[in-house]
Amino acid sequence: SMQQLDGSWQFTADAQPYNAVRVDAFMSDTNDNGSIPFFMAGFLGQESFSPRKTATAANMQQDLYLVIDRSHSMCFDLSGVDWSYPNGTPMFPHPICFPPHPVNSRWGVLRKSLNDYLDIAQEASPKPQVGLITWGSEIGRSTAEFQLTGETSPAVVLDSLFTTNYGQIRSQINGRSLRVMLGGTHMSAGMDAAIVELQKGRPLSRKTMILMTDGQWNRGEDPVIPAQRAKDAGIIIHTVTFLPGADQTSMIEVAEITGGRHYHADNAAELQAAFQELARSLPVVLTD
Repeated sequence: SMQQLDGSWQFTADAQPYNAVRVDAFMSDTNDNGSIPFFMAGFLGQESFSPRKTATAANMQQDLYLVIDRSHSMCFDLSGVDWSYPNGTPMFPHPICFPPHPVNSRWGVLRKSLNDYLDIAQEASPKPQVGLITWGSEIGRSTAEFQLTGETSPAVVLDSLFTTNYGQIRSQINGRSLRVMLGGTHMSAGMDAAIVELQKGRPLSRKTMILMTDGQWNRGEDPVIPAQRAKDAGIIIHTVTFLPGADQTSMIEVAEITGGRHYHADNAAELQAAFQELARSLPVVLTD
């Protein structure tokens, strides 16, 4: 099976390498199942009918990017209140000067969820190629953040290219956990970077972006615009929103445009469950 530009799938019998199976259920006088007789055959003028149903499932090569929010709000706690930090976060000279709390910050919870995702993906066959992009907004030397931290930050970082060595992805996530997180929510920049990288993937692979945010976009384009570009490139975007302040409306639309699914999580357990379900959906795709 191969996905077409319009989102449909084309099944070609006996094409190699094999990546799909089609089940054709047919009840007819020409096979052992037999047709189904009508109860009122004489009245209807037809003795029987022959129902037929076809279903196809494909085991696809998967190329995907985790496209993850690392704006400063990921350092906040899980209350859903802006500028509320987990207990144990240093307050002097300002919490913005410190990395996120390793367990009780939004980033800490996300890190656990991403590790769960990679644990499950590790068992998939074939194993997906995974890349990692993190995004926030650009922090230059003229910003208040720089004055406090002495740090600059690009809007987008390509943390890891495609790999099946998930230890590399985990290492990048852990490294991010030790650094300050700055800036706002330039979501479209992260999406555009992922579109570019996904188009470098394998020719016959299913290309997927998993886009996660705890906020609302406040820099760059409305994310539905790059979502349309992703659709045109044959890329599916699954969206994950975390806590009540996240922009569910836009993220639902992004997923719908590209044929993806949207997940919303109001707490740590729901976020873990969302990433676990996404990982378990990797190996097999029902195409018709």
